[in-house]
Amino acid sequence: IANEAGSSGEVAVSGAGSKWTNSGNLAVGNSGDAVLAVSGGGAVSNVNAFIGYYAVGSSEVTVDGAGSTWTNSGELNVGIYGSGTLDVTDGGTVSSEDGHIGRYANSVGTVTVTGENSTWTNNDSLHVGNEGTGTLTVENGGEVESAYGFIGVYSTGTATVTGENSIWTSIYLFVGQSGTGSLTVQDGGRVENTN
Repeated sequence: IANEAGSSGEVAVSGAGSKWTNSGNLAVGNSGDAVLAVSGGGAVSNVNAFIGYYAVGSSEVTVDGAGSTWTNSGELNVGIYGSGTLDVTDGGTVSSEDGHIGRYANSVGTVTVTGENSTWTNNDSLHVGNEGTGTLTVENGGEVESAYGFIGVYSTGTATVTGENSIWTSIYLFVGQSGTGSLTVQDGGRVENTN
């Protein structure tokens, strides 16, 4: 979506039974400005996903409403070299093997998971601020899961879990791996880890 510099593209997948299936990868904003909206029970699936690939333009994905799903069988990258935003709202569901928010140097990634039953599940690891700047907000009953959680891997990562029933669960959680990490848990939010 929005492949070349200066381009713009918008895709909406809306309504129960509406599906967009990619047998390979999905780039939302390869070099341009892109929007992907999944709502009303729509479903998108792919292997790896990239939101804001190159350092031009900006890209946004919204997964909104109960039954709306975005399934990544591989990695979900929010901000590769550019700017990317992911909003999971009002019961939307996102799943991935690994998540990266702010993947490479100079990238900016922002993820918000908000509302009851809104979830982002990472089967393996979640990196908030890998080499770029990453921000994760879990609020108003949103849920994030990962086996390994990293905040500030090599750069700056910020995570906030706020509001009753908002939760981030993982087996391992590292706040400041080789970079600068900040975690705020407030107003009834919960973070639960084994280690």
